[in-house]
Amino acid sequence: MKKLPLVLVAVLAFVLSGIPFLRIETHAEAESESLLYGQPTVILEAASAEVLGSMQEAEGVASVKFLLSSQDGTLNVTDESGNVLELLEDAYAKMPAGAAVIGAIKDEQTLALYLNFAQEKLIADAAVMSSDITILNSAYSQRSGTALYYAPASAATEAECLAEMGYANVLGIQVLVLSHADATAENVRYLQARFKSVWVETDGSTVQIADAIGAGAYGIITSDAAAVREVFVKIAAASDTDAEGLPMVTTRTPFVAAHKGDHMLYMENSAEAVAEAAKIGATHVEIDIRLTKDGQIVVFHNDQIPYNGKNVNVNSLTLEEIKSLDLANSNGCKVPTLEEVFDAVLSSGNDELVMIIELKGKETDLVPLFAAKVRQYDMADRIVVISFYENQLDLAREYLPNTSVSLLQYLTDGDTALTAAKTRGAGIDMAFNIDSSLKATNIRTKYGSGTTSSAYLDVFRTFADRGYSLWMWTYDLDSMTEAFRYGVTGITTDDPRYASDKIEKLQIGQEISVEAQPQNGETIEIPALTYKGESTTVPAKVVYLNDEETEAVLVCRREGEIGLVSQSVTFRVEEGGSAGGCRGAAVSSALILSGVLLAAGVLFTVWRKKAN
Repeated sequence: MKKLPLVLVAVLAFVLSGIPFLRIETHAEAESESLLYGQPTVILEAASAEVLGSMQEAEGVASVKFLLSSQDGTLNVTDESGNVLELLEDAYAKMPAGAAVIGAIKDEQTLALYLNFAQEKLIADAAVMSSDITILNSAYSQRSGTALYYAPASAATEAECLAEMGYANVLGIQVLVLSHADATAENVRYLQARFKSVWVETDGSTVQIADAIGAGAYGIITSDAAAVREVFVKIAAASDTDAEGLPMVTTRTPFVAAHKGDHMLYMENSAEAVAEAAKIGATHVEIDIRLTKDGQIVVFHNDQIPYNGKNVNVNSLTLEEIKSLDLANSNGCKVPTLEEVFDAVLSSGNDELVMIIELKGKETDLVPLFAAKVRQYDMADRIVVISFYENQLDLAREYLPNTSVSLLQYLTDGDTALTAAKTRGAGIDMAFNIDSSLKATNIRTKYGSGTTSSAYLDVFRTFADRGYSLWMWTYDLDSMTEAFRYGVTGITTDDPRYASDKIEKLQIGQEISVEAQPQNGETIEIPALTYKGESTTVPAKVVYLNDEETEAVLVCRREGEIGLVSQSVTFRVEEGGSAGGCRGAAVSSALILSGVLLAAGVLFTVWRKKAN
């Protein structure tokens, strides 16, 4: 009873495997396929003669990772045991078109030869990956602008993740490469909540690939790029589609940053607004800090503040003078000090809330005073620093070297954004709807082919393929749906309540108890958690990863929301249940029909795009 639906699903996957939903040109001018929103970048690990021999034909690969060694001045590509496979010179000539090169390096001699090789070949985007932070530090010192990827030996716990992220931040590294064992959904989300990108090392199996996707990773390192694509195709084929025939699924839920706290009820940037944001489900809160005349840090957005009938600079008033003010629409709230806001966060009961702190003031004294307060309140693990002012970010990296920093940028093209961020050793936090002249514009003016969906796919690929996560601001209620729909990593919004009741996390383990083995395409209910922490259930479609139907992923979506993908799961039939039978026959028939409709929709979408 199961074979016919499985054959049809296989046929559908084969048909879809030759049809990219959209082809987006990245800043490297390489064709990069996106079948899913928030789709992880694919890094091909060329550590065998087989992969080296076929990598030129590999599709959908953003980067190629070579394990490098040197001997007598010769730069070699090796396998995992250190056996020489061929010269890097020869391997580099066979790389897929447009892919970036990553050298995985263990010693200084090999590093020096690799950097010379990159210079001789004029490789602008050559990157270095290492588990040795001293090697990355040498690369940072020897060649400015080299992309650095840190692969810590162990990041199994939250404490280890924090420590290893601190080492990366000292060098402005944006990507942490985790082993499959360390890349739990919790660890990946912990690091990416602090503006890092996480790539995952896999063995090339569909199970480990699915685990990386379900964990929300930004990159998948694999010896088999085709296997990654097959998993993408299966997820897409099992997904509901929108009016354009594109899958209603993304690979991770977005982080939601309450802009100036929840100021629907309380004055913006007030301690009360921050505390309320922590209660309604915001994952982050974004606040602005400035210095007063007497050297105190207050949380206030604008340069000027009303005082005795005039607008005066905040830094021209003492803290006592500022505290005396009853501002319009304050509802009794006062301009808070940074200490008062820290107290509000610590007493909110939300231990996971991350604070995005914008350095609004330009004074050089602001950063060291701010750093002292961070240490006093032990908040280093719960903050990210952002600013438009590059000098302030430089100071932040000096006084808080282990803390993530991100450069605020107006909507611009990818090359400009990436260059600016690299220069500062910072992440990217970019407007989606305003340019540097403060004129209303649209993300479609810089990315994609004119549609909103293509613009978001393009901007995501542009940054993700080079190791940068996608944080964007400032969304209102009307634009929140598109931010959730199209895979933005972090959303700064004036309407954080939009997300309160939406699904943030799935609450399942690697094994799920069932009364009977579900069939491919069957829908089951699984537990989940909303942004504000309430337990609920969500319909989940079973997608088997192999013909034996031993491992699966779940494509989960509530009506009206974007779908999510689980990590790999297995099913345990409870005692008295049935491992076989035809219980899912009707569901499987529905899957056949939906698969045919999906294929037709995809074909129509591709035809329409080519026609235009």
